[in-house]
Amino acid sequence: MNHSYLLLIVFLLITLNGYNQTVVSEEEVYELETLKSQADLDHDFSDREELLSYFSRHPLYINFATLKQLNRIPFLNELQIKNLIIYRKLGGLIISQYELQLIEGFDREVVEKLTPYIDFSTDRNKQLITTPELIKEGKNNLVIRVAGFNKPKDSAFLGSQTKLLVKYRYNWRNRVSAGFTLEKDAGEPLLKKSLNQTRGFDFYSGFISLGSPTSNTKVIIGDYHLRFGQGMEIWSGYNIGRTIFASGYTRKSQGIVQNSSAMENGFMRGLAATTNIKQFTVTGFFSASPLDARKDSTQNQIRSLVTDGLHRDSAEMSRKHNTMLLSYGGRVAYNFDVSSIGLNIIKGIYSIPLAEQTSLYKKYTLIGKEFQNLSIDHRIVMGKIILSGETAIDQKNSISMIQNILYQPTYGTTVFISYRNYSVKYNAPFGNCLGESGIPQNERGLFAGLNVFLSSKLTLRAFTDFYHFPWLKYRIDAPSSGSEQQIQLEWKLNKQSLLALRLTVKDQPLNIPVVDTININEVENLHRLNIRLTGRIALGSGFALQSRGEWNQLQQHSGTTDGKLFLQDISWNSKRDKFSITARLALFSTSYDNRFYTYESDHRFAFSTPMLYGEGKRAYLFGKIKIFGNQTLTLKIGSSFKRTTTNNTSSIIQTTPTDDNNSSLNTDSWSPLEISAQLIIKF
Repeated sequence: MNHSYLLLIVFLLITLNGYNQTVVSEEEVYELETLKSQADLDHDFSDREELLSYFSRHPLYINFATLKQLNRIPFLNELQIKNLIIYRKLGGLIISQYELQLIEGFDREVVEKLTPYIDFSTDRNKQLITTPELIKEGKNNLVIRVAGFNKPKDSAFLGSQTKLLVKYRYNWRNRVSAGFTLEKDAGEPLLKKSLNQTRGFDFYSGFISLGSPTSNTKVIIGDYHLRFGQGMEIWSGYNIGRTIFASGYTRKSQGIVQNSSAMENGFMRGLAATTNIKQFTVTGFFSASPLDARKDSTQNQIRSLVTDGLHRDSAEMSRKHNTMLLSYGGRVAYNFDVSSIGLNIIKGIYSIPLAEQTSLYKKYTLIGKEFQNLSIDHRIVMGKIILSGETAIDQKNSISMIQNILYQPTYGTTVFISYRNYSVKYNAPFGNCLGESGIPQNERGLFAGLNVFLSSKLTLRAFTDFYHFPWLKYRIDAPSSGSEQQIQLEWKLNKQSLLALRLTVKDQPLNIPVVDTININEVENLHRLNIRLTGRIALGSGFALQSRGEWNQLQQHSGTTDGKLFLQDISWNSKRDKFSITARLALFSTSYDNRFYTYESDHRFAFSTPMLYGEGKRAYLFGKIKIFGNQTLTLKIGSSFKRTTTNNTSSIIQTTPTDDNNSSLNTDSWSPLEISAQLIIKF
């Protein structure tokens, strides 16, 4: 029996016996698929997941939570927090989730998301901790994940095909925490020395975090993130960007956050501290981060920074940590009520200078060894309105800014408008903000979002974004403009059942390939249309079904192409959540230009969004079982079937597909099984 028939039979058997899909919010699925489609890069939301995991085990006492504690909940904005505090002062203690809906700004959706992470206890003594309980209440969490891939015999990679992750965390009341992360990617060596490197994991990360609940003081030693203002100067880690969900409209300046990700770049390494002095919050940091870079061998300059974190062969190993970035700075914020005004500064020094770029579109990129950014940000709550924004300047006096307004006029209605003007010459290496590219440079735009509860079961979400690039961009050889509109209508039958229709229209500038001897590219606007219908229903007895049908169309100078996708999930969860299993079968027919990105259930703190193109299908199984009390074992098996082009490229390296030629051989086959397992030990 061949591979395809075997996998199909296993799939059918599993669906007959049931399944449970890993619980992931609609917002997270949206963010992962959107981010992947924009840059085709992996994104890691581990720090947010660990925060919510902590609150699920140690719910926040909603009747006694301070302003700072409430601000840590990612989907509450300052307007909702202010109304909650006022309600407690005027109405007393909150006794149930139903009473939360009486607070202005707390609609059904917000309450449903908030409830799993809060406690309505009215006993203040529950917050008190005696000395004997310090050790007893400390929580330990150990994660071990192993994944394997087929490795070609002629591979030049130095290590095995196994991918390995070890992650440990200790947390006591979210005041004292520590942890480390060890990772080896597929192809990287582990037990044998490679070139001048020592034995062991390729990536090491760790931190110790100490906090005081009375003075709101926090110190982090090790790896951490900085998130100031709106990201004009610095916002390390994930960036939501454009979204149709109201909870993602506003950014809250989180300050310093320990790094929980296995991503090998995008974080600070050193020391950071923050404290409150009366109405002021003062933050300072110092970082010495090793970087990977491609160097100009003749002048010892950086041609480009490498951020994939892969060190599998001699070429990649030679770039590992061959450059150092020293950075330091801080933030001073004046707080009044739930509003704030902040001043931010960062100074950075590379160990060797950044080379001047030869490509015309990179004319205004940063060169030299040093950079500096200074910014002022604000978040002001007035009635039902939140005004927020940030204005930044770099060492060459180039200015960029973003200004936002959020308005919640009635129950279940949120309006958001954002204007951005990012200078062509502005450079902020740590900048990460709202926009088509996510970088605060060479872009002007206007974004508007709307969320409305049309009834108790119907929700309308929409956004529109218009942008302009005053200067050239990669594969855009002239100043250009584009736009994107998205609208989604949701019919929620109950908490477990949902029907959603989404329509997306996008006009995106791109070069037309040169077809004459003039060798000057023209720029056209690609017109993309996408229609998606998603249904999710709970069948009872732990069973659930989720279906998704999607069609897209791309219009360009060379013609019109379209793509089709259908996927079916079936899940089952045991009564006491001891065992669950998920199965999916996806069918797709699409060109590479019409490719789809689909979120898949995965291990805790892992985020999988594979790209689907060509003619084929994809199937996976994901199972979870709790063993020995609270320990969790998960297993994932997946495979794809489609027409592939055989060549000499290593199967571990992902490449952009090329056109068929006489030397290539087209074959129909299942890809090698993707197998991974993870064990989470809590003690």
